[in-house]
Amino acid sequence: MYLNDEPPISCGREIWGFPKKYAQPKLRVETDTLTGILDYGGQIVAVGTMQYKHTELSKEATIKSLTSTSCNLKIIPGADFKPSVIRLVAYNIQLLNLHFAYEGPARLSLSSHVNAPTADLPVRKVIGGKHIKGDLILPYGRVMYDYIKEDAKKNFFMPSGKIPLEDKDLLDAVMNCPSMPTMSPSYPGKPVTFTNREYLIFHYRTNSDIIRKVLPEKVIPNPKDEVIFTWLTTEGGSGIGQFSRCTLKIPCTFEGKHYLFSVLSVINNAAGLTTGREIYGMPLKFGFPEMKVKADTFSAKLLYSDQEVAVGSVAYKHYRMDTKEAEDILLTPDLNLKIIPDVAGSAEIAQLVVSEYSDIKIRSAYRGPARLGLVPHVNAPFADFPVVEMLSGTHFFVDRMTLNAGRVVHDF
Repeated sequence: MYLNDEPPISCGREIWGFPKKYAQPKLRVETDTLTGILDYGGQIVAVGTMQYKHTELSKEATIKSLTSTSCNLKIIPGADFKPSVIRLVAYNIQLLNLHFAYEGPARLSLSSHVNAPTADLPVRKVIGGKHIKGDLILPYGRVMYDYIKEDAKKNFFMPSGKIPLEDKDLLDAVMNCPSMPTMSPSYPGKPVTFTNREYLIFHYRTNSDIIRKVLPEKVIPNPKDEVIFTWLTTEGGSGIGQFSRCTLKIPCTFEGKHYLFSVLSVINNAAGLTTGREIYGMPLKFGFPEMKVKADTFSAKLLYSDQEVAVGSVAYKHYRMDTKEAEDILLTPDLNLKIIPDVAGSAEIAQLVVSEYSDIKIRSAYRGPARLGLVPHVNAPFADFPVVEMLSGTHFFVDRMTLNAGRVVHDF
């Protein structure tokens, strides 16, 4: 399933288990033809055409079809990459208003793509096409079957009942799938090695009230009201690819140990977003961070819904830092609040998860004067943490680093 908007991708995956990925589907009418096009990563992977409003469908039959039971295979890994949730989830769409429903002659062309393998289900014969427009409600669903329960090891659920499975290959394929969708997992579920990674880090003081407001129970804020705002770009992340990201973190302690609590993060890569949210509980949203060097300035900005919400600048390579000091900063573990709802909307997973890096190879590190500007935005509220005093700006270039499996330090 492919969508061009990240919020319904995340909620669809995390609540109902929809096997959604980020792409660019388009639907348009061209004279007498309804045309659908699916673009994944700049490649056309599916083109469908149908005669426009050829034959009107029965309203009753259309409503029955739309509101019949559908199901998804919901897979959410734990912080250790092992399966945490594997369930068949059922749901029934509610139809508020049917605008129209038509059927007609249709054709479908599919092209091979490793991350959008629509062509793995080749077209043998097109039975027909349907064009339906309506106002719908997607209510919460229900669990049909839980694979992780003990009886899943003995029997395999089929619509006709529980059938003993002598050959466990099919069950093993479900139990060992790292992520949704099963025919093309969004991420591999293993440590991620990053290469040629560049950091621009702003360290500043803000208001104490907002810090205390966002920290979970038992997490203690730093006494100086310090926060860290980071831009980073990665040339390559194994299983994820290229991306840029912005993150706001709060230095804190939990049970006597020092962490950086992740408040909000914005990334421009859907695979990285689902990996971070579903495994580590990173508070990721989809946006467009940018970094570049212009003359004597290292500058960065963040666009969210086409609005500029953060602008940062650091004097380019003013003072060289000891790479050991930079490594110590990057070795500080992140602390994330992982929340995954169940199919009824309540919190199924509510944990404090630690994520940390190893095998860090730093090429260079610099410190210099810095400025950071934040613009209020309701869905990217970084400006809720205003800059009271800028402490430092740093620039690191990392040849290699590895993000390991996370670990749960508290289960709410």
